[in-house]
Amino acid sequence: MSKSGFSPETSEFPSVADPYHIEKLKNQHQILEKRLQELSRRAILTPHEENEVRDIKHQKLQIKDWLTRVGGKEIGES
Repeated sequence: MSKSGFSPETSEFPSVADPYHIEKLKNQHQILEKRLQELSRRAILTPHEENEVRDIKHQKLQIKDWLTRVGGKEIGES
């Protein structure tokens, strides 16, 4: 499990939607977005990088879905 409380390998999210976990997941989403932007600037991706892009998109969607279910604001909202 990552420091955010989210484990991409097992799709585990915190069972409690407290502000700490919500903020950690929002931060994790931002980190994933930055990495996705880095990869998207490359002209050609290796097979490993293509898999990474797919995995990042999946993780971002899982985080966004979880935040929506628990009533957290959408990513990027104040």
